[in-house]
Amino acid sequence: MEMRKIGVVVLNYNNFEDTLICIESILAQMSVDVKLVVVDNGSTNNSFEIIKKAFGEKENVIVLKNKTNLGYAKGNNVGIKYLIQAEYKYIFVANSDIKFESADILYKLVNDDENRVGILVPIIKNNDGSIERRVAYRKKWFTLRMIRSFIRSQLELLGMIIPEQESNKDIRIKENYKEKIGLQKECYIVSGSGFMLTERFTHIYNQLFPGTFLYGEEWATMIYLHKARLLSKVVDTGIILHRGAASTPSNLKEYKPKMILKAQSARKIFKLNFMNSKLIRKKYNFKN
Repeated sequence: MEMRKIGVVVLNYNNFEDTLICIESILAQMSVDVKLVVVDNGSTNNSFEIIKKAFGEKENVIVLKNKTNLGYAKGNNVGIKYLIQAEYKYIFVANSDIKFESADILYKLVNDDENRVGILVPIIKNNDGSIERRVAYRKKWFTLRMIRSFIRSQLELLGMIIPEQESNKDIRIKENYKEKIGLQKECYIVSGSGFMLTERFTHIYNQLFPGTFLYGEEWATMIYLHKARLLSKVVDTGIILHRGAASTPSNLKEYKPKMILKAQSARKIFKLNFMNSKLIRKKYNFKN
């Protein structure tokens, strides 16, 4: 039986140590035909040269370099565009600081795909063994929930309200989302550190929302799913280990710069709530 073709994008920024480990774990995936595109996102160190030397001669690895740091979405879109043009229908988007702990994760993801699914989410755990916190929003009143989150982000930045303290109910709901396996009919779930775009997603949108630099990408992706009437599905895979924020610039780990960037991203994403998938494609898709 012919193996399924899967494209993988790994975005590197000044983090070649983790990226090399990530690449090795991806190339160890079995029962699938993997094409790996490593995008160096304008690193200021010698990451590109080191990665190119280590893997550049492998037939199934492409190492590309952006002249400047394009941010998360635009950086990944360079690799996504390459893979779509090469006719890959499944594309896994991987942070550089994750490691596939078993060799059948990609196989399990594509093997568990089903109709209407746009995003496949694997099992990702933190260093302490806890399941990584996913971004999850219920489908009921979804647009109103997104607008509410936008308003809060702007008010928090202005200091007009304090950051929202989660209620016990909210915490229970999010904990349930963390444990959910299978097709998500009542909510959208996205894990930003690693997820797979299906052919249904890439048939409609040929890139991630390019309007943000960092933060809020999960919001935009869920809106994309909502507008296209696609679903997310959490697959019971082996574990992907996530070190966490290893390539985030140190200044953006501080509260104020992070809040400013989050609020800026929210403002750019906000308008997606009032666009249908056709308008989104017309404005943000790559032009052939």
